[in-house]
Amino acid sequence: MSEITTLIQDANGPEGVAIDALWPVAYDELKALAHLRIREIGSVRLIDTTALVHESWLKLSATKHLKVGNRYQFFSYASKVMRSVIVDIAKEQQRQKRGSGAIHVDIDVVALDDAVRGEPLKVDEALRELEKLEPRMTQIVEMRYFGGLTDTEIGEVLGLSSRTVRRDWEKARLLLRDMLAG
Repeated sequence: MSEITTLIQDANGPEGVAIDALWPVAYDELKALAHLRIREIGSVRLIDTTALVHESWLKLSATKHLKVGNRYQFFSYASKVMRSVIVDIAKEQQRQKRGSGAIHVDIDVVALDDAVRGEPLKVDEALRELEKLEPRMTQIVEMRYFGGLTDTEIGEVLGLSSRTVRRDWEKARLLLRDMLAG
């Protein structure tokens, strides 16, 4: 059992786990996850690994307590926060440029194939559209891309078989590719 899961089980009170208790235990894994998210950004770097972890942690710590049952649920939540930080930074940079052109940022090629690469804002918009059609698929994309979770780990969080997660992942990739292409 991971140290994070043990901490969550031991410290999970009526309000949930104190976020401050998770910081020292989760920091290295969050930093590795952030590194994966930004390593393929390309020539325009939105944020570095440490800054992404710290910005995400600031958003996470605003909640004080988090109701999660294990490390997978924690990283699922953290993946949503990382997504929001990246999108917020991209929006801010776009505002600063005052319409002088779009920010071209490639998404991690490990999680999404070449056809789905694009700007974080376009990807966020596509995920919002996908969420209207298939909320579960959006969760799977967030957990896999932003959270770095495996099919088995995602299945555990959502109560699905890894085969169902894989099938939904493949369908979500195709839908996102079509949304981003159009």
